[in-house]
Amino acid sequence: MKTVGKVALVAGCVLIVGIVISGVAIAKLAKDGFKTANENMVTVDFDFDEAISNINVDAVTNDIIVKASDDNKIHVQCIDFEEVEHDAYIDGDTLYVTTEIERGTNNFNFFFNNSPKIYVYLPDTEYADLIINALTADISVGPEFRFNNITIDVTTGDINLTTLDVEDTLEMNVLTGDINLTNIDCVDVVYNGTTGDLDFDNVLAAGNINIDVTTGDIDFVGDAANIYLECTTGDINMVLYSDKEFDVDVVTGDSSIPRDGDGEELGECVVELTTGDIDIEIDD
Repeated sequence: MKTVGKVALVAGCVLIVGIVISGVAIAKLAKDGFKTANENMVTVDFDFDEAISNINVDAVTNDIIVKASDDNKIHVQCIDFEEVEHDAYIDGDTLYVTTEIERGTNNFNFFFNNSPKIYVYLPDTEYADLIINALTADISVGPEFRFNNITIDVTTGDINLTTLDVEDTLEMNVLTGDINLTNIDCVDVVYNGTTGDLDFDNVLAAGNINIDVTTGDIDFVGDAANIYLECTTGDINMVLYSDKEFDVDVVTGDSSIPRDGDGEELGECVVELTTGDIDIEIDD
């Protein structure tokens, strides 16, 4: 065997051994990371007998779940790392839930976390305003609640809302995340997002639906008095429950649009799409 061939063979063997050792080390690191993270997880519970009208949740990296209580009390359960401080209290008619990470905390374990969560259990079905602010969080609300307004601001995370009545406005501002709305009855919907898919199933708005998203596919089943949708890149599929006056502008892509309905007081459906296909149907 030539010298060059021998050198190449040895180098290849060294490389393979190095990859194996690195793989074992990474696996052990991940395992230890998960173990350490789980060991550092703690549960903090808060219980309240008072009646409230509003809920305000301010979180960092917690998934937030709002659901019905199984008794006549408010329960807040926070599952998180011991380095994260949680508080829940009532001020006036508002329930506040807050989180704060201690300064100097080593965030390594946050990459191997066991999904820190905040559960908010509510005994009543009707409330005034629900406000949720989070940095990184999946958010789930419902079913069977009625709110005056819902406002959700999250940097990264998915939103799932199920079977809710909103007397006024449902507003969502999301940088990156998928949105799933099912059986929502409201007046207005406002959504602003950068990246993420939208799935609206049986969403009814007596007023306007305003959607502004940069990148993401949109599947919409429902209706509103007026619909305004702006998307840069993505495919759009819509099934509406009533005729509309359509104003659809697609720069690059195919489009299938119904003809304008008959009548003097038709609502409008205005869509601006830069790149993508759009299909709209009427199911009345």
